[in-house]
Amino acid sequence: MSKKPLFPIKEPEHPEIKPVQEEKIRKETKKEKMERTLKKLQVKYEEQATKKKAKSLGYPYVNLYKFYIRPDILNLVSEEQARDAGLVPFDQIEGKLLLATTNPNRDRVKEIIESFKKRGFKTQIYLASKTSLKQSLLGYKITKKPIKTAQTQIKISEESLSSLSKKIKTLQDLEARIKTLPITEILDMIFAGALTTRASDIHIEPQKDKVRLRYRIDGVLHDITNISKDSFKLILSRIKLLSGLKLNVTKTAQDGGFSIKMGPQEIDVRTSTLPTDFGETAVLRILGIGIEKLKVDGLGMNEHDFTRVKEVLKKPNGLLLVTGPTGSGKTTTLYSFINYINSPGKKIITIEDPIEYRLVGISQTQINPDKGYDFATGLRSIVRQDPDVILVGEIRDLETAEIAINAGLTGHLVFSTLHTNDAAGAIPRLLDIGVRSTLIGPSLNVVIAQRLVRKLCQYCKETYKPSKEIIARIEKILNKKIKPNTKLHKPKGCIKCDFIGYHGRTGIFEIFTMNEKIEELVRQGAEFFEYKKEAIRYGMTTMAQDGIEKVLQGTTSLEELERVTEM
Repeated sequence: MSKKPLFPIKEPEHPEIKPVQEEKIRKETKKEKMERTLKKLQVKYEEQATKKKAKSLGYPYVNLYKFYIRPDILNLVSEEQARDAGLVPFDQIEGKLLLATTNPNRDRVKEIIESFKKRGFKTQIYLASKTSLKQSLLGYKITKKPIKTAQTQIKISEESLSSLSKKIKTLQDLEARIKTLPITEILDMIFAGALTTRASDIHIEPQKDKVRLRYRIDGVLHDITNISKDSFKLILSRIKLLSGLKLNVTKTAQDGGFSIKMGPQEIDVRTSTLPTDFGETAVLRILGIGIEKLKVDGLGMNEHDFTRVKEVLKKPNGLLLVTGPTGSGKTTTLYSFINYINSPGKKIITIEDPIEYRLVGISQTQINPDKGYDFATGLRSIVRQDPDVILVGEIRDLETAEIAINAGLTGHLVFSTLHTNDAAGAIPRLLDIGVRSTLIGPSLNVVIAQRLVRKLCQYCKETYKPSKEIIARIEKILNKKIKPNTKLHKPKGCIKCDFIGYHGRTGIFEIFTMNEKIEELVRQGAEFFEYKKEAIRYGMTTMAQDGIEKVLQGTTSLEELERVTEM
């Protein structure tokens, strides 16, 4: 029974690489024309015979004539080895390396396949004609030319993930499973484990005598296991291959990416490699998981803040800013807002760096500074596309800020982020980058500052009676007395939370809305503390106060709140 091709081959267009053609120096004679026609027929019959042979042997067939082979793929086998064995690697799809050969039973072919397996590659053999293979070998003459590689994809079935989640109850179970796997399966297990444990980042870090694997779960890094140096080399090669990075570049940082196909869902992974004293370290950020579940009422805002935000989201124009450090959940909040207001009657366009979530029904673009497409350039083009709502990934400079503010003043609702410590700090930050004070008041609707705190595991959290000093501190932050005999909660750890004591995260917020008094303060060039004082008088709950309320509710612990805020 013949084997069907696992990966149907399409011949991609690469204008920079053209098929070899004879130069016509003089007019072709009848004899030469006849010889050329005969040669074409011979090639045609050879391909037909090879296709028939492939079917009889149970191998998929490929015609490599005019087929572009990426240099990093081709160089996985040296030119000498390729000519000796009659084999070339020609593509890499869904985690498998595709190899073309004229004779799969040749000993040298079997040796090369075995060497790839030992290096952690999964392979698929295709049968090619001698002429086709000879044509592909010409690619070795141009492999020194730098050509950017394309992203690729790996697949993890939902059934496999479901089965794995049943087998892996704790991080210790994952460690034990990784240690028993062959090298070829370790990377797949690392990804599957990350998805099972809700990790946002995978860190693979070479040390002096080992390589450390860590997951960032709910904002905190956790050691998973150690990997041998030899295994790491193979894993890193596969990561680079998947991410479109150069395999032979080890002394400079590289960035790339690929995607994980999990059922109907496609999850983007952003890859970063960096040279260190003990080798390249790799960090893989997993983007866009569970966006369909994001809702404004699931962010963790208290009822008072939630009501104020919903009122702002009803406005047809103006600027909404979310502030906080990297990893504080700003993008998640903005996408929740987009989900909340998205409707067939609105045109929503985003410009991001990178696109972290894929949303149905909106137009998303990603900046590319190398090609001159930055936030300011993209935003200038977006406002000409007649949008109702614009999301700008980040305001970094005066040009972007001014375009965003003018868009907010001319009938667009604009969402963006700033890096400031609190909500009121957005005003001096805008002034620092050069925005005129007369533009800030009329355009700025609201500033939301936020942090993410881990939620206590509801199955194992413990109660305790706080000391008098802690009670006094809490009352000072809240500016009010709390109930006598108030109990707080702390983490313990159980099988449900991987013995961490926390499971999931929620936000703590402060919502700074503009009013006439604050607008006047901005025009007068008032000090930062005056903006904050007026906002509190106007009803703003500070992040510390919002966090303390969540501590009193048993949602998080005092220690966790201290970890992410300046109390």
